[in-house]
Amino acid sequence: MMTPHTRPGTTPSDTVRARLPADAPADAVLGWDRLSIDGVSCHRTHAEQVVCLSIGRERTSTGEPPGLELLGRMPLERIVRASSSIVSLDIRKLSAADIAGPVRAIFPVGGMPVPIRLTAEAVSQQLQGDGLKLVRLRIDAPDVVDVINDSRHERHQLIAWGDAARVVHDVVLVMETELARTFDGHAPVELSAGVDGMPEASVPGGRSGRNRTTVRVEPGVCLAYRLCRLAWETAAIGRVGMPSRLQDIRCN
Repeated sequence: MMTPHTRPGTTPSDTVRARLPADAPADAVLGWDRLSIDGVSCHRTHAEQVVCLSIGRERTSTGEPPGLELLGRMPLERIVRASSSIVSLDIRKLSAADIAGPVRAIFPVGGMPVPIRLTAEAVSQQLQGDGLKLVRLRIDAPDVVDVINDSRHERHQLIAWGDAARVVHDVVLVMETELARTFDGHAPVELSAGVDGMPEASVPGGRSGRNRTTVRVEPGVCLAYRLCRLAWETAAIGRVGMPSRLQDIRCN
């Protein structure tokens, strides 16, 4: 199992204390049920089932934290735009209990990003020891609108689900630190479908920018996600205004 890089005779916690002053700012706090980024909550309920542009209904049942009742996924029939950044995580009080189970973190293996299953304890230690980072991947709102309007079947499903309909437009992944830095906002992200239809996020790499680093956003690699509500245009059917095409998204 991979371990965090520390100086001889130190523990990951020692490394954290040396690197992070007590009053150092952090944008995000991770808990077993949610990830809070700048005060905005990302869901963790059933995150292992979610990918970019997953669709369904918002779950608000008692006895379980809110999240997505997964009912499908929008097809990616063209390249869409996204942005990415490393999440500044408050690691001073982070523990395995906050990770809440095994995680598939993405590591470069033979030059290819590959998900590797790690225990909660290993993820906690490597986040503290700077071996892993959280990477946030957000699809631009106009592209979410276009993808939904271009997909007749899925659009009609969303309309049928009414006010509870939601789309995942924002996911958080766990990556090895050097790989994460290639996704740290330096270049636009292109999101497209792989050979099996699963979303793939790629960024240019190298001095020329011709080589691309591509990560599959497949089930199992998502640690947390945000949902967006849907604001529809209406068309008159008789005397009743009915949703027809998506006008905008509104983030929860």
